[in-house]
Formats: sequence, C-alpha cells, structure tokens
Amino acid sequence: MQRFLKVIGLVMTVGLLAACSNQSNEFEHTALTGVERINAPVTIPEDTTFLTMNEDAKGMLYDSLDKIGTFAEGTQSPVDYPQIEAVQTEADYIEFLQETSDQAKLLYIGFDECPWCKALSPKINQFASELNVPIYYYNTRLHEQDATFQGAMQTFGVETVPYVFVMEDGEAKERISHESSMEQIEQFFRLYTEEYQ
Repeated sequence: MQRFLKVIGLVMTVGLLAACSNQSNEFEHTALTGVERINAPVTIPEDTTFLTMNEDAKGMLYDSLDKIGTFAEGTQSPVDYPQIEAVQTEADYIEFLQETSDQAKLLYIGFDECPWCKALSPKINQFASELNVPIYYYNTRLHEQDATFQGAMQTFGVETVPYVFVMEDGEAKERISHESSMEQIEQFFRLYTEEYQ
C-alpha cells in the first residue's frame, strides 16, 4: 500500500511539474520594500477584525505588523493557531492535492522552528479566522524524506519558506510569503474567498 501511495504521489508530482512549467510568470510577487524588518512577536489584539476595521486604524496596524519579519524566540508551532491544520503524512498530502479538484484550499509551507513562519502564522491565522477558512500546513522538516517532497518543492518553486498557496485542481494558483505586506495578505485572502470559494 505504501509503495502504491508513493507511485501515486510521484505521478501527481510529475503532472504538477508539467502543468506549472507552462506558467512561469504565474507567481509574480513583489516583496515588501522600503520597510526595515525587525525580529519581534506578532501581537494582534483579540478583538481585532482587519476586514471591518476603520481604514486609518487598519493602516497604522498594518504598518506596525509589516515591520515584523521574523520572530526567533518562542516555541509556538503554526498548528497551535486555530485555523491552521497539519498535513500529517505523505498520504494526507496526496489526498489534499486530490481534494483540490473539488474545492480550492490553502496550503501553507514552512517548518515549526522557522522565524519567518513564526511571524507569518499569526497574520494569516487572523484573516483565516475572520473569513472562517482553514489553512493546511505542510511542515517541510516532517516531510523532507517523503518521495513527493523534492517534486513538490520544485513544483511550487520553493527554495525558502514560508509560503501560502491557493491550491486548485492540484495546482498552485496564487501565493504569498513572509515578504508580503499586510495589504497583500488581505488581498490574497479576499481573492481566495471571492474567486475560489
């Protein structure tokens, strides 16, 4: 059975590579520029709702959150946030890809100790909470021995983490990263709920 899953995973990965090779400019993304990034915890007040917030207040909060690029301390894993669910096994990852044929989903690629992931996780969790959408977390450290791992990283063009992708029909359609501004993250989540749901 495990051999069968590996073969299925390899076939799907090759298919994804072929599909993505025709879309080289699909993931153009501008990094946050002109902002000096700091190492600090991301603190979002509990009663905050970005999507209904006064534009001036939101702009000020976004400016302060955009400055936080990493958080090296702490032990909080992305799956400690309520909207982020772990992709536990290689079989779960293959099943996740198959399920995106029926319904677009969000895939978060990172690892628990990653300081950029620790800064991004609370930001994306906030939007996911407000929009009531799950994010599926693919821990690269947990999956690096999987037969599908290298193909997946090549397919997504991932050399560093974190990234969050909109996955539809087994393909990555949109993405954000730790270099995305809060405004870009908001646009990503709005696009996902308006265009892919």
